[in-house]
Amino acid sequence: MTPEQIDSKFADHDRWFAETSQIVTANIEAIERLTGQTVTLSADIRETRAIADSNARVIQSLCQLAAEDREERQAILARTAEMQAEIRGLQVENRRILDILLNQQQTDQE
Repeated sequence: MTPEQIDSKFADHDRWFAETSQIVTANIEAIERLTGQTVTLSADIRETRAIADSNARVIQSLCQLAAEDREERQAILARTAEMQAEIRGLQVENRRILDILLNQQQTDQE
C-alpha cells in the first residue's frame, strides 16, 4: 500500500468515524429528548390521574351531600305532613266547638 492509499484509508476512516460520531451524538440527543418527553408524559399522566381521583372524591362527596339532603327533605316533608294532619284535626275540632256554641246560642235565644 502506498502512503497515499494509507492516508486515503485513514481519511475515509476519519470521515467514517466523524459521521458515526455525529450520528451517535444525534441519537443520544434524540433519546434525551424522548426520555424528557416520556418523563413529561408520565408526569402529565400522574397529574391527570390525580385530577381524576380528586374529581371522583368531589363527586362522591356531592353524592353523599345529595343523599343527606334528600333524607333531611324527606324528614321535613314527613314532619310537615304530621303538622298538616294536626292542623286539620284542630280545624275539625274548632268547627265542632263553633257548631256547639252556635247551637247553644240559638237555643238560648229561643
